[in-house]
Amino acid sequence: MTPAIRARRFHLLPALTMVGVAALALAGCSGQTPPQSTVTVTATPSQLPVPESPTISTPAPSTPTAGSSQDTGATAASTRYAALAKAAQSAQSAIEGTVTSIESKDAGTWEVSVFTKQDTEHEVHISADGTTVLSGPSEQRLGSNVLQRYRSLVDSAKIDVIAAAQMVEKESPQGLIDELDLDSWRGTTTWEAEVKEDSQTREIYLDAMTGAVLKNELD
Repeated sequence: MTPAIRARRFHLLPALTMVGVAALALAGCSGQTPPQSTVTVTATPSQLPVPESPTISTPAPSTPTAGSSQDTGATAASTRYAALAKAAQSAQSAIEGTVTSIESKDAGTWEVSVFTKQDTEHEVHISADGTTVLSGPSEQRLGSNVLQRYRSLVDSAKIDVIAAAQMVEKESPQGLIDELDLDSWRGTTTWEAEVKEDSQTREIYLDAMTGAVLKNELD
């Protein structure tokens, strides 16, 4: 190597050293840091937050209110009509025949009149619920004209006492039936009912052949 080449190399080394120092200084002034790798952490199911259960409010059960007086009246009336029907059946079980009259007495019992095929009338007393015969049947002493009249009424009637009571109930749903008789009104064979409605009495007359309402009024 010639002396001239050695001289040039000697002068280049300090220059290269200065360039390296300057590059390092510029990197420090810029504030840039080398990029870092991103690490993603996945939580296990036991570490996940548990959502709170929604609060469900249950309404308190409503307290049933007492039935209206109208409902109470209808129930009492229905019970009375049912007892009347049972009383009629009990009387006919005691003696075969046609019920021509049934009446509720003060003690709540029923007095039932039954007309037989032998043209005799018998009286039977039945319990208030209509299921038990309390006394009778006992034959009633009636004149021949009265018995003949009863025979005519029984023969012309097409509706029995139970069906008539059901029709009366429709006319007075809240009334308490007191009496139901097979009779004649203005030349027509009728079932005539007396029904208590509070402090008043309703009279209901039915055509005993057709069931038509002939009269329905408060007495």
